[in-house]
Amino acid sequence: MSDSRHFIACDFRETRDSAAPGETRTRIRRVQGMIENSSRFVVLLLGMALTSVVSLLLAGVLSISALWSGAPMAMNAWLVTLLPAVASVPVIAIAIKVICFLTEQRDQLRIEIERKTIAENRFSRLANTDELTGLGNRRSFVERAREAMALSRRHAQPLALLFVDVDGLKELNDNEGHARGDLALKQLARALRQCLRQSDYAARYGGDEFVILMPQTDMHAATIAAERLRAAIETGNDGLPLTVSVGLASTQGTHVGIEELVARADEALYVAKRAGRNQVCTTFPDGNRHLVTRHGSMELRARSA
Repeated sequence: MSDSRHFIACDFRETRDSAAPGETRTRIRRVQGMIENSSRFVVLLLGMALTSVVSLLLAGVLSISALWSGAPMAMNAWLVTLLPAVASVPVIAIAIKVICFLTEQRDQLRIEIERKTIAENRFSRLANTDELTGLGNRRSFVERAREAMALSRRHAQPLALLFVDVDGLKELNDNEGHARGDLALKQLARALRQCLRQSDYAARYGGDEFVILMPQTDMHAATIAAERLRAAIETGNDGLPLTVSVGLASTQGTHVGIEELVARADEALYVAKRAGRNQVCTTFPDGNRHLVTRHGSMELRARSA
């Protein structure tokens, strides 16, 4: 018996009846067990002091008669798993039977808890992940954007937001089918994972639009990153020939909230599309000017009325 197990002094009377020559049959007539020692765990479970626990009888912890008859155990009978019997054969038989049963139940409970946890984690991933691309979805982006904005303000660091749109996706869907369009979206998602920093967060905002949060990134650094992303997608050979338009906005020099930041980046994306696609458009802090870049060329545009 392991030292970590708990000891019970058992007082029992038995009668021995000879059923046949050389055979002895034992029948338990009375079983009384007094707890001699207990672990801290049992004391915590019972909510009693150790001095009170050691004075308990086994019958006060579980129903002996119910166990012996094989009936369902009482509510507190499971504590017998913590109270193994001493080396008396009849009592050991009882204890081992109960211990095995309850250990199995405990393992089952552990498995069920693990399965429940796995299911909850899976549900959380499904609720926050775009099924097609494996990136975050719009719901997860909103949560992350609010957190990123709060950190940006707390530490007085710029936060950049990129809107990325696949050029000509509608035409691709109409001419070659939605399967090809889905392939283009997956291809873009792979490119985003390869080009972005670990601290950046990309999500599918809806349809052919993707958003990228870039913490601790000013407008200049974000513009360089956006142009690098645009060029990598244009020159990539990962399946379909793709180009993207990018709209960019930053909190640098402004006190805009996340909703205004999203609106500015979305407007910049529209300017990039209108300027000929496959370009990056950055919104200036005043919100009234845009800088359109492509292959190193730059064009400053005033905001349309």
